[in-house]
Amino acid sequence: MTYKLSKFLCFVLSLIVFYSQQSLGQNCRYHEYDSLVNVARKSFKNKKNRAGQTQLKLALKTSVFPRGEDLSFALYKAKEIKDDSLAGKLAEKLSKGGVPKRFFFQFKKEKWYPIFEKKFKDYSKFYHDNFNQNLRQELLLLLDKDKKRTERYHEWRTREIELSVDDLIDDAKAVLVDFEKIIAKYGFPCEEMIGYNYIRRVNKVEGYETDVLMIHMYQSGVRLFEHSILELICSGRLPYNFENTINKMYGFSDCSGIENEMKARYQRFRGAANN
Repeated sequence: MTYKLSKFLCFVLSLIVFYSQQSLGQNCRYHEYDSLVNVARKSFKNKKNRAGQTQLKLALKTSVFPRGEDLSFALYKAKEIKDDSLAGKLAEKLSKGGVPKRFFFQFKKEKWYPIFEKKFKDYSKFYHDNFNQNLRQELLLLLDKDKKRTERYHEWRTREIELSVDDLIDDAKAVLVDFEKIIAKYGFPCEEMIGYNYIRRVNKVEGYETDVLMIHMYQSGVRLFEHSILELICSGRLPYNFENTINKMYGFSDCSGIENEMKARYQRFRGAANN
């Protein structure tokens, strides 16, 4: 291959990559928002506060439902750079998304707080009128169930407790069944449906870790929504980098399914299955 031909092929490949990214950006609702937030975070990390401030404001002007963790991050940064106008808008968005007044007590000395406090009842009413409380509660219960199942599995793996193959299978299936019921009843859960996840224990706004639940499902041998991951990311239901994460998730079995995966894990950590 000649140098000129090689150079031409590289140019064509770069065009293909560029236009495929352009197409993705046009078809992905959260592409612009996530890009702006990620750049803003890097700007603040590099002490480029003015640039970060501008990028956050642009992100908030996009047409998507902003993520709770991003709004919380932005609120703390607005306090640091003394942008009271931005801080007040961020506090309003968070409270309308269900974040309780307790979280905002740390901002009582800020200039925007008195007006915010007067309007908080209206913001709280907006939350209760516009978000699905039942779905939120069911999702939180499921996430707690998955957390306990994962802890129980690791206790078994490290020989702190003993479980049979059937126990491992039943535990994983119970989480899967509950997740499938939620999806069948409500659709795939997201903040736009249920509001933001305030963690009272640490006084923080965090994501619901539905992505962690999905990872655990993949590790259990069930590749849920394998061909729809990009759509879930673009609709804000999963984090922007989730596709890269999930593509690295594989279990111990060459076959799909919870039964195959748990038998393979039992074989690896205990030898012959005891069921």
